[in-house]
Amino acid sequence: MRIPEARLNVGANPTLISLSDVSREKYYKELRGNLYCPTPNCNAKLIYSSGEKSHFRTWQYNLHSQSCQYRFDHYTVEKEQVAAVDVIVGIEFERRQKALSEAYSILTMSEEEKKSLEELKTQNISNHNPKKSGRKESQGIQLTLFDEQTARQLLKRRGPNLKKRKVSQLDSSHIGKNCLLMGYIKKVKLQGEIALIIVLEDQKEIRVMFEEAFIKEPRNGIYLNKFGAIERLLKRQQIIPFTGIGEVRQNHITQELEFVIFFGTDFRIDNNDLYALAIRMM
Repeated sequence: MRIPEARLNVGANPTLISLSDVSREKYYKELRGNLYCPTPNCNAKLIYSSGEKSHFRTWQYNLHSQSCQYRFDHYTVEKEQVAAVDVIVGIEFERRQKALSEAYSILTMSEEEKKSLEELKTQNISNHNPKKSGRKESQGIQLTLFDEQTARQLLKRRGPNLKKRKVSQLDSSHIGKNCLLMGYIKKVKLQGEIALIIVLEDQKEIRVMFEEAFIKEPRNGIYLNKFGAIERLLKRQQIIPFTGIGEVRQNHITQELEFVIFFGTDFRIDNNDLYALAIRMM
């Protein structure tokens, strides 16, 4: 659901801001994570979506208050269902969603932001070097392109490691392994209830597949017949980031690498859940 304004919670005095006050650059530098529903006493988080028709919308899995005009029902995954997902993906649901957001941030970083992140990595390595333990602790670099908390979250690793790989980084050593794929959508071929998505990055392509198991999985029901929304988005937007968690396979006929996704919650189109994108593109 599109929301025309948002409540900015920074400091002691929250303020209402409209779409005219926000740009894509300003959102990622200053506002991300601090926008909330404008309805009084509603604490649902919002995100800013740029494009031809920019708007605010509810952060995935956040609930609006009972009396809020923007309240709607969410499709949720039960705890016992998360365990079933873990068997395949090897990482808990919440961390997979966070990893998808982080991957999108990496894909959409400017060269200056990437440089700042590399500097922060170097700083972290330096600060944890035993040879320098007796020295005065480094004060750290001042990140001017995005806040330090966001940058550190991109660097943080907890529990099982979910490898992030751009299309150009995949090779035969990844066959049979799970990873988080990053690239840009080149083409979509609708195939009944699902689709074949061609993802491109650095002049290398890979076919993203949704097999029969995806169709038969009950939790994927809300995603079936929604892939046409990607086609419509391609007509409006040339650059569409794709992030997805799945398994790398090799086609037995062509010997080319393919990427198989098992759950609808495990991939995003321009950081949008497919179901949410389909509603937006109606």
